Amino acid sequence: MENRNIDWIILAFLREEATTNEVEILRKWISDDKEHQNIFESVKLYWENSMPGVKSSDTEKAYSRLMSKSFRGYSEGVININTNNRSIKFPWYRIAVALILFFTLAGSVYFIFSSNQPVPEILVSTEIIKQNPKGQKLTTYLPDGSKVILNSLSRIKYSAPFVGNERVVELMGEAFFEVEKDVDKPFKVIANGVTTTALGTSFNVNSKNNDFVEVVLISGKVEVTHVSMKPVTLNPGKSAKFSQNGEIKIQEFDYLEKVGWKDGVLAFDDNSLSEIINKLEDWYGVDFKVKAMPKDQFHYTGNYKNGTLKEVLQGISFVHQFEYKISGHIVEIYF
Repeated sequence: MENRNIDWIILAFLREEATTNEVEILRKWISDDKEHQNIFESVKLYWENSMPGVKSSDTEKAYSRLMSKSFRGYSEGVININTNNRSIKFPWYRIAVALILFFTLAGSVYFIFSSNQPVPEILVSTEIIKQNPKGQKLTTYLPDGSKVILNSLSRIKYSAPFVGNERVVELMGEAFFEVEKDVDKPFKVIANGVTTTALGTSFNVNSKNNDFVEVVLISGKVEVTHVSMKPVTLNPGKSAKFSQNGEIKIQEFDYLEKVGWKDGVLAFDDNSLSEIINKLEDWYGVDFKVKAMPKDQFHYTGNYKNGTLKEVLQGISFVHQFEYKISGHIVEIYF
């Protein structure tokens, strides 16, 4: 079949029948768009888990029948991929055809459309992992529309779309969640053994410290559970800190200190030198070297909104009288 469309090329590739030129076209199409890569990986996943492949003749009959029944008279713009003087046209609506063709168990497409049986719905679920290195933050949206602001040195993992009767997100580190309400599918965040369940609310979960997990509720209501403790229900303005030794502490919190990070506010609340250094390394993605540690107790309180590292160090050094030097990702401070 000359000038085959991209869905046919994918099928030929999976059947190990693609020509060298078609493999080149497929690779270019995948690299052109992240969505193309997601489509190909989903198709490949289902192909690898389906029954043995059908004969080419059967596949072409199924494809032809599907096109004539589902898209007769339908017209849409196309994208041309020119390679070696060949033009490959790819209509966007053909993705639906390709997915049905590939995802349906091998040999069943032709039977289904010949017998006018309904097409079975097959759910494609992909595991998604998003993470941030030191010094970076990320705002992203989950399949249900819920918003997540991921702090530095943090990671989330979830299925797209969510499967089952729950929306589950696994968290390592810290993230702020604005959850879309869905009474039929509770939203759960699992972090270091602590599960936070919500329907529609906004809250922060911090599991960066291995010694505890802290949940801070901004709006709505959440239930927080741990395998070794009784469930705790939080109301807005309250936080729950679960220690690994089995203790739980519920208290009010300072918004800027606990959640200000998502708004670009770096907050210090009577922090020691080591706590300040940890925050600055995490926030700006740098490493500190301290020379001549001070003998006196070092504590500092202050807030900086979208401040540079230099601005923050100037403010702290003015109070505690030290000098500093920034060389790339290395910061030296001298007392």
